[in-house]
Amino acid sequence: MSLLNHFNESFYQTIELCQSARVDEDILFAWQESGLFPASSFVIENKLQINSYLGITEHKEQIEYYPRGYLTWAQTLIKHKIESSTQAFMYFGNMYQQSLTQLVHGLPEAIITSFTEDLEESIQTSWQYFLVGKYGAICLTGKIDEIVAIDLFKYVISFLTEDFSLDILDKETRKILHIALRQLNNSVALDNPLLPKQLIRQRFIERLIKQYDLSVK
Repeated sequence: MSLLNHFNESFYQTIELCQSARVDEDILFAWQESGLFPASSFVIENKLQINSYLGITEHKEQIEYYPRGYLTWAQTLIKHKIESSTQAFMYFGNMYQQSLTQLVHGLPEAIITSFTEDLEESIQTSWQYFLVGKYGAICLTGKIDEIVAIDLFKYVISFLTEDFSLDILDKETRKILHIALRQLNNSVALDNPLLPKQLIRQRFIERLIKQYDLSVK
């Protein structure tokens, strides 16, 4: 699959996102200027040479791509008539915590307590990364539940392996790590040979499988 096919099948171009959300492009740009909506996660710059009977002309064009999960966020802004970055952050935080409540189910209390100790600060950091398009590049679809899963289960893996320093894991720890592996695997963007390597997949999923003889089941 070519890189353009990959982007066209897995992402929205600006006009497609706006059509799906039923907003004008000017509104999308205004959202971004006001700190309500993320920047595009990928930008392709094409240098075109057009050869025809009329001669040769050259053009440059930029195509911005947004993950498809961003449509849900656009619909949230519309539904709740969000007009300020403060409001947007509040809704992002609420959605983050709702997803977190579901994802921590079954995890040891020590992990939950440790992860949520500075939760407000963590959500603020994730919000800033969200706005600059980071999560759109590393998540499978860019939805907030994927963002929370990546934040949480990276932490779970580091916590339980003591940053990969442990040599041996007990049965219960391995069971929880299998859960973390599945959640990360389902939330992190797939590798594409024409794009930079997905470092979360390398540093957490692949390393965990190799170092502790685990597999994603």
